[in-house]
Amino acid sequence: GEKFTGFIVEKSDAGVSIGPEEHKMGIRGSSTCELILDNVRVPKDRLLGRIGKGHKIAFGILNIGRLKLGVGSVGGSKYALKLAVDYSKERKQFNKPICEFGLIRHKLGRIACGIYATESMGYRATGMIDAFVAAGGRATAVGHDHESRVQQALEEYAIECAILKVFGTEQLDFTIDEALQIFGGYGYTEHFPIERLARDARINRIFEGTNEVNRLLIPATLLKRAVMGRLKLLDFVSQVKEELKNPDLIPLHVDGSTVGRERRATELAKRITCYVADIAIQKHMAELEERQDILGALADLLIDVYLMDSVVARTGQNVPSFGRDRTIIQREMCALLVADAYDRVVQGARRLAASIAEEDELQVIFSNIDKLYVVRPVNQSRALERIAVAVLETGGYPVLG
Repeated sequence: GEKFTGFIVEKSDAGVSIGPEEHKMGIRGSSTCELILDNVRVPKDRLLGRIGKGHKIAFGILNIGRLKLGVGSVGGSKYALKLAVDYSKERKQFNKPICEFGLIRHKLGRIACGIYATESMGYRATGMIDAFVAAGGRATAVGHDHESRVQQALEEYAIECAILKVFGTEQLDFTIDEALQIFGGYGYTEHFPIERLARDARINRIFEGTNEVNRLLIPATLLKRAVMGRLKLLDFVSQVKEELKNPDLIPLHVDGSTVGRERRATELAKRITCYVADIAIQKHMAELEERQDILGALADLLIDVYLMDSVVARTGQNVPSFGRDRTIIQREMCALLVADAYDRVVQGARRLAASIAEEDELQVIFSNIDKLYVVRPVNQSRALERIAVAVLETGGYPVLG
């Protein structure tokens, strides 16, 4: 009837049949067929969970699938990077290995940075889920066995799972595309493994809810929780408004730590995101669910803020743990990733503002964004060169821990 309920069917049950094998462009080692259910009778002992609660199981599976896709993208990216490094050392042009050319080195550096970002976001999300489960879940929840706590944790961190899925799978595509470019024409042939990776990776942006669906889910879930009082988002928006009225309140100082500048940029990016999000919500609250352009733009801002926050947190912990000498490359990656994400947040906020405001109001919004855009850029060429040297010396991803 009206209840969503999970249940189990066996392949041998009457009415259960399997369609023909699908021929796919990638993941050909994975069997994909249509499951056909024709008047199948399901006994009571095949119930999965509780009657009427099947949607919780379905969403839990989606969330953990998104988490795994994001984390799994790290492994795929590391493999693609190693292939690219090995080939760039062997392939010669103009009497020297192509790994000595600046643009190739920059590609290797960018790939390594992307892996560091996804890995940091993955460590953070899985760490929070593990901590939630270990702490016993929510006190108000029904059921406190391990399975119930895991289900609660996946629901609690559904936003992080969606963020990790979107960023990780798109970063994997970027990594493989750049690696294939390093291989040149050979990369487009079946003789080299990078061709298979390019086909296999494409499905990840479709699995477990397309990246477009996940982009809609990220801000929608955040706003829903804010309205329910589960997040102090509205308090933070009020704080940002007060800071913009009195710029002396804006946190422009560097805290003196190794990643002080990056932490400051992250705090400013949070304020820019909340500021334009509040304007968009106030103007289009009634139709926000239908304004996928606004939701998608907000999702991209939130993804970059989560990236910045995760990279800064990880690097800030690792420097005192491993020492400055052993974290030189991590600090270079952190600075580069945060600078790039900060610029994307500013430009994304300006584009979003231009789509929801005009003339004098738009100029006021731009002026307020500019008050929060005060972190100077980094020397990207120097940072990428240092990272590329570490990649080539290591033979792949250069960061441990």
